[in-house]
Order: sequence, then C-alpha cells, then structure tokens
Amino acid sequence: MKKLIIGILGLTTILLSGCEKQYNCVCTNPGGKYIAFSKHCTKSQAKQKCKDYYKLNSANVPDSETFCEVK
Repeated sequence: MKKLIIGILGLTTILLSGCEKQYNCVCTNPGGKYIAFSKHCTKSQAKQKCKDYYKLNSANVPDSETFCEVK
C-alpha cells in the first residue's frame, strides 16, 4: 500500500511539473527594466516567445544594449 501511494505521489509530481504557469518576458536596457508581456504557457514556450519578441523589436538596432529574459 505504501509503494502504491508513493508511486501515485511521484507520478502526480512529474505530471504537474510540466503544467503551464504565468511567465513574464522582462527586457532590460540602459533606461531600466520593463515587462514586455506576460504569457500563460510552459517555460520553453515562454522562452521562445520572448526570444521572438527580442528579435522583432530590438535585434535590428546596432550596438543594442537591450536583452530580454523569462522570469
């Protein structure tokens, strides 16, 4: 019985660890930090969206001191 309970708890933990959460794409530039957007998704999806946002908005600027990361 203990093995069954431990197995169920372990499986539940694994399944819930991939759940979607609220992530912020935070961009930093010489003027400070700002939240570009918030997204309810997995962390890997949030990282990709944040990377796409940076490419679209800041990557074209020569010598850009702006960078974006997921928090």
